[in-house]
Amino acid sequence: MTIEATHCFEKSGLGKAPFHCVGLYSLPSTSLAASNPTAYNNALAEAPRNIGCGACCYCGTPIVHNFIIESADKRRFVVGSDCVAKTGDAGLLKAVRAERLKVVREAREIGRRAKREEREAAWKREREERAEVFKVEHAALIKSAEAFNHIDFVRDVIGRGLEGRWVSDKALAAVAKCIAENVDNAAFAGKSEYVGKIGERLTIKGKVVRVASFVRPCFGSYGNETVWVVSIRDEVGNVFVTKTPSFGHSTQKGDIVALKGTVKEHSEWKGEKQTVLQRVKELEVAA
Repeated sequence: MTIEATHCFEKSGLGKAPFHCVGLYSLPSTSLAASNPTAYNNALAEAPRNIGCGACCYCGTPIVHNFIIESADKRRFVVGSDCVAKTGDAGLLKAVRAERLKVVREAREIGRRAKREEREAAWKREREERAEVFKVEHAALIKSAEAFNHIDFVRDVIGRGLEGRWVSDKALAAVAKCIAENVDNAAFAGKSEYVGKIGERLTIKGKVVRVASFVRPCFGSYGNETVWVVSIRDEVGNVFVTKTPSFGHSTQKGDIVALKGTVKEHSEWKGEKQTVLQRVKELEVAA
């Protein structure tokens, strides 16, 4: 006949076996009381009531980490980890270790969260400082950009700067160039007229406002060739377009060019009148 040993907690009058760990409460650090009495008192107020927190109910030793034990007859009390180890109760030991690990993980997560919030707060302060500097250093550009907020590129770059995010000098220069070009386009809106008669030879000078290209089969031979489509606006706002493989490969938007060409046709692009030239010859631009 086998006689089952009585659990030591049961012998001490702490309730009926089996016993289960149902929680862990750790007393706040005394250093918190010195640095933040309110937080210390709030932490103490969260301590479970009427279960003896602060001293092991089995041996009477003062404890910081209070493992909350519940007996089979629903009595609750606290003990230290050393007294749990002395019981030899494998199930209770496993539960205590799991509770301790849970608390450690929660503490680590709290620490990580605090560091993350600290970093985010620092980044926010840094962004706010950069935003204020951006507003001062680029006030004129910000003002000019207000009229061109419909252009995605302009809106994105200026918006990044106003949010305190990093914006390169190259991007700011591109925004300034984009605004200047659109100001020019707005100034010449509706001013372009047809120039010359079909077949007439013209000499023109102006600024390149658009450059595009496409590939087509070569005429009279095998292979393909690149055709450059270049739009040029003269000083009074008239637009001329060339479509040829012989001119445009080294031309960039904003260049000042001079050409001699024959009027091929008069057409429109996006509601703007343009004179199309063919058999063009590039001339030297007078200083």
